[in-house]
Amino acid sequence: MKNDVKKRIGFFVLGGIHQILHFIPAAGALLRNHDHDVVIFTRSKEEDEMCRDVLAALKLPIPEIIFLTAPKWMQKISPKLAVMFHNLK
Repeated sequence: MKNDVKKRIGFFVLGGIHQILHFIPAAGALLRNHDHDVVIFTRSKEEDEMCRDVLAALKLPIPEIIFLTAPKWMQKISPKLAVMFHNLK
């Protein structure tokens, strides 16, 4: 029996904008095929815009994009880890 509950898949832009071309097309394709609910997590306006631009250029749907942040004091230690730990939920 098929389970009709869609899986929610998150794509976390963590490696910088140069990494977006490697995985964001997959996010759009998963959403286009209606197999999954997709969300993209970004850490900057630049990352957000790059994701939108790439998906639009490929004529893929744009999933929900959530901007993540962390307190400045945490980012001084490690910006990437700060965002991950601050947004664990």
